[in-house]
Amino acid sequence: MSVDSPSRHKSGISTATRNGLLLAVLLGASDIVFGVIQLISGGVVPTAVSSASIVAGMVTAAAAVPAWRGATWSIWVIVAVRSIAALTALPAFFVAGVPVEAISLAAATVLITVVAVVLLLQRPRAAL
Repeated sequence: MSVDSPSRHKSGISTATRNGLLLAVLLGASDIVFGVIQLISGGVVPTAVSSASIVAGMVTAAAAVPAWRGATWSIWVIVAVRSIAALTALPAFFVAGVPVEAISLAAATVLITVVAVVLLLQRPRAAL
C-alpha cells in the first residue's frame, strides 16, 4: 500500500468495499445453503422464495470475482441483488404463524445486508 491511499488494496478496492464484499458473499452462500435446505425439506419458505434465494446467492457469488478485482459494475449488481434478497425476508415480519427463529434469521439477514450495502457503496475519502 502506498502512503497516498492507505485504504486501498492491490486490487483497487477500498477496505470498506472489501469488507462489504465479504459480507455479501457470506450472505450469498447462506442464501444458497438455506434455499437448498428449504427446497429439499419443504420448509416454511415458499418454493418461489427459496428458488429466488438460490439464484440471488449464485449471482452474488458470480459477481464477487470481478468486484474483488475492482469492477464497479459488479458492485452495483451485488448491491441490487442483495437488496432484493433482503426484501424477500420482509414478509416474515408481517405474516402470521412464522416461527420466531425464522423472524430472527430474517432480521439478522436484513441488518447484515444493510451493513454490506453501506460498505459497498462507501467511497474512499481523499487523503489529507
